[in-house]
Amino acid sequence: MEQFALNVRPREAAGTGAARRCRREGFIPGVVYGHGQPASTVAVPAREFGALLRHHGASHVIDLTIEGQEKPADMGVLLKDMQRDPVTREIVSVDFQWVSMKEAVHLSVPVTLVGEAPGVVEEGGSLDQVLFEIPVSCLPANIPDAITVDISGLRMGHSLHVSDIVPPEGVEILADPEETVVNIARPISLEDLETRPEEEEGVLAEGETTEAEAAGEEGSGE
Repeated sequence: MEQFALNVRPREAAGTGAARRCRREGFIPGVVYGHGQPASTVAVPAREFGALLRHHGASHVIDLTIEGQEKPADMGVLLKDMQRDPVTREIVSVDFQWVSMKEAVHLSVPVTLVGEAPGVVEEGGSLDQVLFEIPVSCLPANIPDAITVDISGLRMGHSLHVSDIVPPEGVEILADPEETVVNIARPISLEDLETRPEEEEGVLAEGETTEAEAAGEEGSGE
């Protein structure tokens, strides 16, 4: 996987007020930590970071440089956490984690479906994707953009599981092999949605009697 460069600057001031000033200046407050490196508070250029997310996604290794600091050898960062404003959806803070390019990392990558399922296009079934992300283990350079799942063989009532996925070379899937990724569900008919009151009325709980039976029992006791 290609590494994408991002230059950030140190951020000395902490607190809510300092974070707001950082955002007003076009930066996102962030922190970089992990792999035995001292934690560093940084200011991330919002425009460059937004472009990186739009074009390359959030699971790529980033070649991060902190201005005025020596970059660790054979290290990159992964986006560990990202907070958004609940109303504006603006990114308000980011966390990066240092990773060694020579050691395997654990992370989740998107699941992408490819092909057309005959169970949908020919038989009228409904495609139900259950798993949208899948945990993997691999070297940072081998992190895939996504795990692709071919659904072109799926017919009505069929499903694919994690065990059916062939991962890219150098990638180990960590999810339960029996976990369902996608299935083709049968359409719900009108009959399935209708209740049958006559059947419900005819079913009595154990020990219950009808009104007629109760009246007969009372009459026999006189």
